[in-house]
Amino acid sequence: MRSITVPTSPAARRIKDAYLKLLERFPYGPITVTQIAQQAKVTRVTFYRLYETQEAVLLDILDEFTESNQVYMDELDPSGRYDIPVRQMLEHHRRNMPMLRTVLLSSMAPVLERRIENGVRNPVSSANVLSNMMLSFYVAGVSKVICDWIRGGCTECIDELIKFFRDSSAMLSHT
Repeated sequence: MRSITVPTSPAARRIKDAYLKLLERFPYGPITVTQIAQQAKVTRVTFYRLYETQEAVLLDILDEFTESNQVYMDELDPSGRYDIPVRQMLEHHRRNMPMLRTVLLSSMAPVLERRIENGVRNPVSSANVLSNMMLSFYVAGVSKVICDWIRGGCTECIDELIKFFRDSSAMLSHT
């Protein structure tokens, strides 16, 4: 389920911003399309003209984040040094932490967790160093660490995370 219109329209931007504000106020409670439309100062007709569902709004928000994050992921070379692209990717996560944390602390967390896991899986799987089972454990662990880091407000040092990822990867590649 994707947006049906150009996601950069002013109304779509207001809907996305309104949805995030409502997720902050009602992280686990039901949010209605009427509430989103009122917060965004658009009609329900405009909402449905732009989006099929609330999940489509969230996917649009996460698509924007994923597209901007892909720049860093494309630079990863799992067989070589990857500290700089990983640092840039984690700094990108930190810059977007308020939005990411809002989603991770809401009932919509599984959607973002899958996105983060897929973002980790794609560059790592190209290395062909790890068995499929070990790769799955590694990807699940790294994505959980990133999600927990965001939930906690990105307080840990990025260098510590990079060292953990590097050490984990080296340990797994020797098994």
